Amino acid sequence: MNNNNMGKNKVLVVCPVYSPHAGGGGQYFPLVSSQLSSFKNIFNVIVLTERHPLESFHSVENGIDIYRVLPQRDTLENKNKFYYVYSFIWTYILLYILIPYFVIIKRVTIIHYTRYLTRPFYLLTWLMQKILNTKVVLDMRTTVESNSCIEKLFGYDIIISNSLGVFQQMKAIGVDEKKHSLVPNPVNLPKLVGKGDLEKIAPGVKPPFFLFVGQLLERKSISETLEAFALFQKEFSDFSFIVVGRNMLGNSIENRMGTIKNVSYLGALDRGQVLELMVLSEAVLQPSKVEGIPRVTLEALALGKKVLLPPCVPEFIQDNALFSIQSVSIEEIFKALKRIAKTDQLPTYDLSIHHPENSKKFLLDIYSTLLTNR
Repeated sequence: MNNNNMGKNKVLVVCPVYSPHAGGGGQYFPLVSSQLSSFKNIFNVIVLTERHPLESFHSVENGIDIYRVLPQRDTLENKNKFYYVYSFIWTYILLYILIPYFVIIKRVTIIHYTRYLTRPFYLLTWLMQKILNTKVVLDMRTTVESNSCIEKLFGYDIIISNSLGVFQQMKAIGVDEKKHSLVPNPVNLPKLVGKGDLEKIAPGVKPPFFLFVGQLLERKSISETLEAFALFQKEFSDFSFIVVGRNMLGNSIENRMGTIKNVSYLGALDRGQVLELMVLSEAVLQPSKVEGIPRVTLEALALGKKVLLPPCVPEFIQDNALFSIQSVSIEEIFKALKRIAKTDQLPTYDLSIHHPENSKKFLLDIYSTLLTNR
């Protein structure tokens, strides 16, 4: 590539969540976008993401253009089937209009995306590759329950996996090693967090308590975790369970929580309150069916807390059998809760690999190679 053009590259980051009001993904993409915008060979970063009720449709933050125009699909609570179909169709209509607009009119040279693991999106990026020589980066942030959405993947130049489990799954389906990089999930870890006022955040709840943080989704195993706690509570009646996150499952899951003793559902909280709850908790539970290595878990580990993780996080479970489950089932989670409640031991894990400066170096190498090969 001509060095005179190195600083003219524009990156379009396509992601479902881009907001500090959200959880892991919402915090991840602002961080990655900021890292990309600091590279001397990147002229501009543009973000295309879902709408947010607290944000405007278009804004500029730290030099990054943010367009919050896509329908809320991953982040809207209590969606009915009509909305799901409508939002899917409308999302892809907008993607097929806006991405060519950004590539052709705004002269975007790289598309960096996640979550949109569908044939229509693969076709769209493939067309941008073939017709306009646009580079495409797929940022895989979690394992997937079915390989079908990625095993016939096309229309990409580089795949980034954010954890060992994701990397191994992508490798197992035959992703070209020359186009595949492991970039540990970057996170700005909390350093000092004071003990919050539990009575103010969760009225009536007394320690000890387990904490679940994340969207209430089947893939997050919230149903299994609730049933496991119901069994656990019969033996450890002094324990409580606090659940934090947007309810994506509707009334059924809230009704079930209401029937289990000592379960408190707090809905979505701001990050400061979540961190205060972590400090006060006995353990933070994240036994998801599919996962990378959760940012919430990394924050909990940084605060010196016990955690519970599923088998799809091999870099953690290889040294932490006490705080892991072999399969995502009610019985396995129940047994793990009993182990965690009875021990004073803490997990061991090297958090330094998740420092943002490390991921920035990985990204710089990936993008330098990507742009050199244009």
